[in-house]
Amino acid sequence: MYVIIKSFSYIVTGDAMFTQSSLTKIITEKGGHYVLPLKNNQKSLKEAVELALDDPLIQKKVLRTP
Repeated sequence: MYVIIKSFSYIVTGDAMFTQSSLTKIITEKGGHYVLPLKNNQKSLKEAVELALDDPLIQKKVLRTP
């Protein structure tokens, strides 16, 4: 996959095809953010994300829950 990105300040979403570290590095280097799926074949990563999302401080700051 060839990607040419000059710069951006928005959120990129994608399916499993976009879950490549080289692509996410380009997005963040250019000032963007990304939302990508997390599948069960990445067990330790999935557990870390679940643990982080259970943290009340994360929920308040990131998820903006009351």
